Amino acid sequence: GILIIFFYSSRRRHTRYISVTGVQTCALPILNDSAISTLNNDDELTEQLKKLFVDNFKKEKYSLNAALQKKEPAILRQFAHNAKAVGQSIGYPQLQKITSEIELLLNENEINWQIIKMKCNQVFAIVKDIENSLLVWES
Repeated sequence: GILIIFFYSSRRRHTRYISVTGVQTCALPILNDSAISTLNNDDELTEQLKKLFVDNFKKEKYSLNAALQKKEPAILRQFAHNAKAVGQSIGYPQLQKITSEIELLLNENEINWQIIKMKCNQVFAIVKDIENSLLVWES
């Protein structure tokens, strides 16, 4: 499919067409290599995707915390899988690394929920760093 992203800057209206291989949580596409290459060469588009990710993460954080409290691996597994791709797409390899670890831990027969919670807190901190980088970039 094709994802069409419209956004405005003070200079001009931008339209980007990015090929996607799927749709995921946090309202960001799973990007193919060509799309990632496009992102790597377009700081403004990358910043818009970061903002979209952060905005949607804020909406999902309650569900993620509830899933942690209720020890529901399916919701956390889906989030981890999707956020792993987002980390690559927006240039945050540490987000990709930690969410990969969460995904692996959630696939074990005996889930260590203390470690899962610790890793999720690391993800929450990374998202806060992404949000803070947006504030710096926008000012």
